[in-house]
Amino acid sequence: MLKGWLPLVIIFVLMTGSCSPKEASTLNVYEMNPADYSVFLYSEESKIELEENYIDAILELRLSNPEKLGNISLTKSSIFSKETNHPSISHYPALVIQKNGQTLATMTGQKRKNDIFTLLQDTITYK
Repeated sequence: MLKGWLPLVIIFVLMTGSCSPKEASTLNVYEMNPADYSVFLYSEESKIELEENYIDAILELRLSNPEKLGNISLTKSSIFSKETNHPSISHYPALVIQKNGQTLATMTGQKRKNDIFTLLQDTITYK
């Protein structure tokens, strides 16, 4: 009787003890803070090539108004970190634009640079 349960116990231990691919991945977080806004770009390091259009659009916006836009910084942390895990994000890369802590716009997945730039430009107003 005990021998019949042994394979099930082994499978259960292996399934619950191993990391899923999502848990093991690293999240890149880019941040830009123009005026009262916070612009976050979240991307998985394992799919870094997908963030290129987002980075290009953010840099284009930054270059179009260098005196009004803040610096861009990069931090890396675990995908399940409380500081970086945004509850509405299920696909990466993801762009989140907030003003005074309120989310104004989000964009996720592979997008064209012009679409990303338009979202940034339409959402962020300069003082």
